[in-house]
Amino acid sequence: MFVDLINKHLRELNHPEVEGVHYEQYRIVEKKGYYYIFESNKIVGSAQTLIKAKELINTIVSGC
Repeated sequence: MFVDLINKHLRELNHPEVEGVHYEQYRIVEKKGYYYIFESNKIVGSAQTLIKAKELINTIVSGC
């Protein structure tokens, strides 16, 4: 996964790891192949792919 690759390089550089990626005002965290969307510390949605998670966020932001 994308975050695993980033964390591998961060560990090599002795930097703290990241848990997820930010998109708009949300955070997307991948756990066991599923993508959870967080606003603050609250789950507001989930999706099977990163692309679907971003599409869901776009829908939430647009108010549709």
